[in-house]
Amino acid sequence: MNAIKWAGLILMGSGFFALVMYGVYNILKEMGSVDPVIFASAAAIFAGILILLISVIVERLREKEKIDEENLRT
Repeated sequence: MNAIKWAGLILMGSGFFALVMYGVYNILKEMGSVDPVIFASAAAIFAGILILLISVIVERLREKEKIDEENLRT
């Protein structure tokens, strides 16, 4: 069951990432030419936010598993 949860989380995250990146691509295409430094900076900020969000989700899942194990012991 744990593998199914991870597969679902990975699929959901990659789908969300693909949709957001497609939206960013279309916005940048509409804007015309964007300075590559600004584009790289915006991409780095967005990637950082995604990495932090994923790390928080994984941490919460690990804490939940730890709490569930402690509840089973008592």
